[in-house]
Amino acid sequence: MPGMESGKVQGADFAKRLLREAEGEYSVRAGSCELRVLRSPSFALLLLLGFVLVLTRPGAALSGDPEPAQLAGITAAHNRVRARVNPPASPALRPLRYSSTVAATAQVWADGCNYSHNPGRGALGENIHAYATTGRQPSKIGLAAVAAWASEASDYDYSGNTCGDVCGHYTQIVWRDTTDLGCGVAFCSSGSPFGARLPDWWYVVCNYGPPGNYVGRRPY
Repeated sequence: MPGMESGKVQGADFAKRLLREAEGEYSVRAGSCELRVLRSPSFALLLLLGFVLVLTRPGAALSGDPEPAQLAGITAAHNRVRARVNPPASPALRPLRYSSTVAATAQVWADGCNYSHNPGRGALGENIHAYATTGRQPSKIGLAAVAAWASEASDYDYSGNTCGDVCGHYTQIVWRDTTDLGCGVAFCSSGSPFGARLPDWWYVVCNYGPPGNYVGRRPY
């Protein structure tokens, strides 16, 4: 499928440029997303965990609540991904706006240092990402999380609506019906998903409303 192959090349080149920009800043990265199974007449959830690697660059952000300084640019980074979807969306995907209400849910879960999905988040989608570090917060932690999720575009086949590997983080970012974004970040010294060898880690959680990733539906 020519369109998807083109998207894979663009995504790979994009990721390599940004990975070089932050090389040496992060030792390990891990990410997780969640898929929702659409049933009639009720919804059920299907959890899918994956591990991913890389970086992105920011784009224009829609006016909304202010982002926390630790995650500056994370809304713009999401919106750049939405603007670059391949095949192009028609009509174009609307930019996400940052919501302090959604972010409050994400921050509480990040503070708990539990590397799994929040079962009490209500009607929100969720992406989580972890970084093993020496202690100081990486300067581009929010952008790195978005980039890792967005790098999965190369694993998504729009025509067949299938994943070659893991792509649920990406499809949540570009889900048409999602309008609001909120994220949290925390430094953790327990519960490391990397094990005893790397006990200290940073945790990024982003929640999305309305949620995406309903099985059987394309993101846009």
